[in-house]
Amino acid sequence: MLLVFGCQRDDLCPEDTPTTPSLNIDFLDFSNPAIAKNVSNLSIKAQNEDEFLPLGDEGDTIISSTNSILIPLRTDNNTTVYDFIINDNEGNVVNVDQLIFNYNTKEIYINRACGFKVEYENFDAILTQDDNRWISSIDVIEDEIVDESITHVQILF
Repeated sequence: MLLVFGCQRDDLCPEDTPTTPSLNIDFLDFSNPAIAKNVSNLSIKAQNEDEFLPLGDEGDTIISSTNSILIPLRTDNNTTVYDFIINDNEGNVVNVDQLIFNYNTKEIYINRACGFKVEYENFDAILTQDDNRWISSIDVIEDEIVDESITHVQILF
């Protein structure tokens, strides 16, 4: 009984409270940018990390086919670097392109129960030079990341 009355209503953060948004990326056909294009056998790894990002609803580290993804950005730094990796059907690396995301962070206080969230401003994306890129180009659609339900970046391949 003490447990039930120990927490006040304002000590609980509702599930529908907006939190730090992820980066929303769409993949498009380079020859016709108006058309979404599925990328196959994609995995993503942060620079200097051993673990791959969980992708898709199942949390797999290689997603078999998708035309959009959500990935986190660092909140403790103004740069996030990811390797976007194309694998073969056995999971062997075929091609790696590195993307560098630069931004400014802004902490926003939500309330006592939920704490803070981070939003990103002055967002920019750079595709590093590589003689064998699978990504043709990258376009930043939104330079402020405050809502993960809208597309921020388009990758054309």
